[in-house]
Amino acid sequence: MRLSLITLGVALVVVLLLLIVPHPSPIIQLDLVRSAQAQGGGTITVMPVGDSITQGSAQQNSYRRALWQLIQAQSYSVDFVGSQTSNYMSPPPNPDFDLNHEGYWGLRADEVLALLPTSAATYQPEIVLLHLGTNDVFQGQTVQSTINEISQIIDVFRNARADVVILLAQIIPNQYSDVAPFNAALPALAAQKTTAQSPVILVDQYTGFNYSTDTYDGVHPNNGGEAKMASRWFSLLEPYVDGSTPPSVTNTPAPPTNTPVPATNTPVPATNTPAPATNTPVPPTNTPVPPTNTPVPPTNTPVVSFDLFSGAVVLPDLPGSTSATNVTNTTVSGTDPTACATQRTNTVWYRYTPSSSSSLRFSTYGSSYDTVIAAFTGSEGALTTLACNDDAAGTINSTIRVSVSSGTPIYIMVANKGATPLSGSHTLRLIYEPAYSDFIGIYNPPDGGWYLRSALSGGAPTYALQYGYHNTQPIMCDWNGNGTDTLGIFDSASGNLYLRDRNDGGVTSYPVFAYGGGGQVVCGDWNGDGRDSVGVYFASQHTFYLRDSLDAGAPNYLVIFTYGGSLPVAGDWDGDGRDGIGLYDPATGNWYLRNQLNLGAPDFQFSYGFGGTLPVVGDWDGDGRDGVGLYHVAAGNWYLRNTLSAGAPNYPVFSYGGFGIPVGGTWNMPGQFGTFSEGDGALFSDGAPLPPFSGDWDAIQRANAATADVPTWIPTATTEPSTGEAASTKPPVPLTQPNAATITPVPTLPPFETPTAIPPTETPVPTLAPFATPTAIAPTPPPSVSPAPESPPISPETPADAAQASALTFYRGINLGGEAVTIDGHAWEGQSATDFTSNGSPMCNPWTPLAPATDAEHAGMISCYVQHWAHAVTLSSVPNGTYDVYAYAWLDWDDPNAATFSVSLEGQPVQTGILINRAGQWHKLGPWRVVVTDGAIDLATVGGLPNLSGIEVWSVAAGG
Repeated sequence: MRLSLITLGVALVVVLLLLIVPHPSPIIQLDLVRSAQAQGGGTITVMPVGDSITQGSAQQNSYRRALWQLIQAQSYSVDFVGSQTSNYMSPPPNPDFDLNHEGYWGLRADEVLALLPTSAATYQPEIVLLHLGTNDVFQGQTVQSTINEISQIIDVFRNARADVVILLAQIIPNQYSDVAPFNAALPALAAQKTTAQSPVILVDQYTGFNYSTDTYDGVHPNNGGEAKMASRWFSLLEPYVDGSTPPSVTNTPAPPTNTPVPATNTPVPATNTPAPATNTPVPPTNTPVPPTNTPVPPTNTPVVSFDLFSGAVVLPDLPGSTSATNVTNTTVSGTDPTACATQRTNTVWYRYTPSSSSSLRFSTYGSSYDTVIAAFTGSEGALTTLACNDDAAGTINSTIRVSVSSGTPIYIMVANKGATPLSGSHTLRLIYEPAYSDFIGIYNPPDGGWYLRSALSGGAPTYALQYGYHNTQPIMCDWNGNGTDTLGIFDSASGNLYLRDRNDGGVTSYPVFAYGGGGQVVCGDWNGDGRDSVGVYFASQHTFYLRDSLDAGAPNYLVIFTYGGSLPVAGDWDGDGRDGIGLYDPATGNWYLRNQLNLGAPDFQFSYGFGGTLPVVGDWDGDGRDGVGLYHVAAGNWYLRNTLSAGAPNYPVFSYGGFGIPVGGTWNMPGQFGTFSEGDGALFSDGAPLPPFSGDWDAIQRANAATADVPTWIPTATTEPSTGEAASTKPPVPLTQPNAATITPVPTLPPFETPTAIPPTETPVPTLAPFATPTAIAPTPPPSVSPAPESPPISPETPADAAQASALTFYRGINLGGEAVTIDGHAWEGQSATDFTSNGSPMCNPWTPLAPATDAEHAGMISCYVQHWAHAVTLSSVPNGTYDVYAYAWLDWDDPNAATFSVSLEGQPVQTGILINRAGQWHKLGPWRVVVTDGAIDLATVGGLPNLSGIEVWSVAAGG
């Protein structure tokens, strides 16, 4: 810190004042010093600390530039400090601001913590801007471990400077992970770590930040996002740099109000003035006594719930939950309305202001006492009731659904039912509730195609996209709690789950994890927190294993359900906001559904179905309760019913499909593309690898539609009207029934009478342990495929040796994710090439610099790619002969948890253990020599999540 003579003079005045003023509090001293510095021309040192969002990239400056501009516009004297001056691997695009910082691309809180002690001691910043935790959440670190590490970071800065001010950010949202639980834990950390000398002030960077519009890649802020972040930093930083009083810290313990007073019986001097050697002085007889008014502890202890309407707790953004751990001292005030015409005590108030018009659900599931819940609009003493509930679905807890308008506050009152006040705790959950009915769709396992229709009728798909691969089960639920169910697939053989927060092709939004290999997958909101999770069902054990979080681990619920169905389903049968489980028996058409996740009999048991049908679940009428349905695979007919009982369909029977696995959900909500409602979908496989489909689907398909062809056409795309966003890559085509003339007709048996029972066709479930991942067995490569010596991994060169070059002729090059290009004088085809197929989602990223740099022709091809965890590329109409094959792979983002991947040619491994984990890193893999005898070259990858950019093939002359 640099001090001027004026500053030194002012500081001297401050010191004199401090000597005069009796017992000032430490925070008053701190404010006076800072005010003197600002008014006298001193410079305040500020250190931005964090990860890539703080550091910035070659394309984006980070919020630091926008914040610097706000500071300079007010002529405040601020010095950014830190050991770093560069953005990630490059200077910032606009290096016209103070470049010092402590931002580290891709690092977690524990990794940043290890780097900070030296910088903190060197620079001793007066103010720290701390935005950290994104990588921790993305990499599956626990909330508590990250909170502990941030607490240690605060201690590091205090060890360097005791009066440091920490501005602690609730981090911005991103497309790939849910940061809300982490953000919810930060207020408690700030309150715990705050001291009078060194406050920790919370900065809300989360609310109102939209990763769809405020980031350029779903994670890192664009110009608008940087400006938004800078504004929020500045609003809380400004009082510390403009000389005004900093904002007070909420709930800071106040000093005792009964300050000890000095003793009133001050000793009097001895009256017997000593005479020399004769009258020895006597001590005073009125010895001072200690103060009797001992200081009492602060009376403004933080609380988590408020008794009065005027002090309503502000609820977090969707989804959210808050807890009141003890309501003993809460009362009923004279303005509290009657809830549900019941006696009530211990009222607690909450307030939520929606940012958009929608339907919401509030619930008290998980509370320890009998709750009543009600929602209102208006003002104190003049409230209008929106909804009220006591004892939802026969439980002591309650739930309400309300329609809300953007910007209109709603007030929620939670009370104890009864006239006797109590002690206890409750949890209030706020969940987005789509106010729309569900529709139907089909997942096609051979090509990972999804065909979604926004109507309960036959016709063409409204949306068509690809996300998946051969022999995987579909799974759709609301993974992040935003009210939108989104895509996922389950590989029963390995137990791996690949979940996405958007309904389009792309990368997984969560780290891939294994759960229940060999089982049949289900998903639902098991605990009522508004976020869905996964489960598996093992028919051989008659047991569901359900987990509340999206990671590997032990089940939170183990439900034995010993009934006759073989196909598991999940849904909100009673409208209580929590999903239950169920079974459907395709042999008898019987359904067995249970609300509670524990051992017991079905709450609903009825017959609705016939042979050759698969179950589907959805809220067809939008009443908040799921109904059931049947999909007759061979004919493509759908039979949907709202009520959980035997009877006729509530909707005219219609035909849509004739192949695949049925799904139900809502994918046309305003402003959303591809949305689904929670708990929907019927997901089946007994784990048996029976191509072209797996498990029970395959058995039914073979039994009822033996002559039906699997559709071979590739899905084409549409554009969602409200957003203009591409759903996949091509325009839609109508769904048709292949070889319709040969499909077995729908039975003439009335479809909803109980048919004569037939033996089940279910294949026994393997006895594999439910949470083990099977060991892969590597096949022995045939002699016709052998890896040639590997070329340098980052070289784009063609054969260098003259003799070798004379033996090779360029055959084909394909830019998998882009357009036709010319490379080294050779014409490469684009993604629309004929005699060529590739899975994955084509996209381009020209912004991430390649490492190492290469020529423009190669760079253009590499930066356009398809991304998949299991690439499958086929070149057809290939003349029989010998070929050398290369593949280009790269990564456009730092992935500290990247897994290795392998490449197979003609079904046999040719290169294993390939690791790409840094942004821009690329490899030219191969060459691999292959002898073609079937007119095709098939290349595939397994593991990891590589971007595959191009395939390059050279023909080898005889004897070459």
